[in-house]
Amino acid sequence: MIKYCPTCNRSSEEARFIGEFCEFCVADKIKATLPKVVKVRRCRVCGSIRDSKGFTQYTDEAMADAIAQQMHAPNCKIKLKEFDEMRRIALLRIECELNEGTVRFNYEVDVRFTKEMCPSCYRKSAGYYEAIVQVRGSEHKVAGFLDSFSRFLEKGNAFVSKTAEMGNGIDMYVSDKKLVTGYFMLHKTIKPKVSYKLYGVKKGKKLYRHIYSVSL
Repeated sequence: MIKYCPTCNRSSEEARFIGEFCEFCVADKIKATLPKVVKVRRCRVCGSIRDSKGFTQYTDEAMADAIAQQMHAPNCKIKLKEFDEMRRIALLRIECELNEGTVRFNYEVDVRFTKEMCPSCYRKSAGYYEAIVQVRGSEHKVAGFLDSFSRFLEKGNAFVSKTAEMGNGIDMYVSDKKLVTGYFMLHKTIKPKVSYKLYGVKKGKKLYRHIYSVSL
């Protein structure tokens, strides 16, 4: 039996039906509830964006997640098909699960970026550090350590806020003490001497900076 959409009069021979309405009219009803403009938080320094997990490096998945937070469409999956940086327009592919079936459609939305700094860039600009790594040894060995250590920090999204060249090595002020500990746990042949320096109190808890002395 042929069905006709009460909104547009399309027949079931022309379009797939979801309940009593054709998929095009169902899509139009959903589109009418979606925002035409969304705000996405982006770091003005590194370009990372804020998705549901926090600030992260830009990817299509992260951008789609950030936009989805503003769409308020809990039964819909949102993917980014294309983003026009110049026009700030995102083309989305949206798939919504309804009681009567699934509807899929494309949707364009204007993206407005907020100008702010992510926590990592803010800490970097403020010279933040949790650990000092003091490396001593020959120039060749120190250079090899710095290359390996820097790549490890970069993978963990940590940074060196300051360096100080010494007579036989270098001091590095590192943002994440847990990551520094992780590096030495991974490279067991390097055995640093660890000491601690009190630098503050937060909510009654003493805060310490870790100092790692490495002899190569």
